[in-house]
Amino acid sequence: KLKSRKKKEKKKNNVKKKRKIEIKLKIDNKEYNRIFNLISKNSNAKKITKQIDTYYSFIDNNWLRTRNENGKYIFSYKKKIDKNHYEKYDILVDNIVNLNKILSEFGVREIGIIEKNRTSYIYKNKYEFSFDNVKDIGLFIEIENINKSGDYKKDVYDLLNIIKSLNIDLNTIDRRKYINIYEKKRTD
Repeated sequence: KLKSRKKKEKKKNNVKKKRKIEIKLKIDNKEYNRIFNLISKNSNAKKITKQIDTYYSFIDNNWLRTRNENGKYIFSYKKKIDKNHYEKYDILVDNIVNLNKILSEFGVREIGIIEKNRTSYIYKNKYEFSFDNVKDIGLFIEIENINKSGDYKKDVYDLLNIIKSLNIDLNTIDRRKYINIYEKKRTD
């Protein structure tokens, strides 16, 4: 039994896709706590999750991942379409053992596991702030614009403005994926 989710906003071949508009910040403990306290006091929704992501080898800048989020498994394929954009396809998986066997049979190898504890808040009914404590990597905040206008550049500009309004240093923006940071640390 598989269910499909597709992400990216634009219609292509009659498939609605949703483009995620988010910025990731790599910050120290003091700044993490300052922003966490500010957002948690001024937000209306809280969600706590533990995510264990297993990344697999793949071609070029495309990747495969399984995510265990509180016991629910999601299999993802992310395809790079240009320098800053990906198309992402997810399916719910009810038998992770069989999925891992299929991947193994096709020669797909595991390249790393990222474990994170995430606390998310909805801020001003427009932004999702996810506070991530990523094992062996550090503290991060992902800010996603969840109430998009449909104009990508405007929505990114809006995210940059909320970061500035919270006195967050723009130099803390980190465009790398957690698995890329993990691989770099592993080879250093």
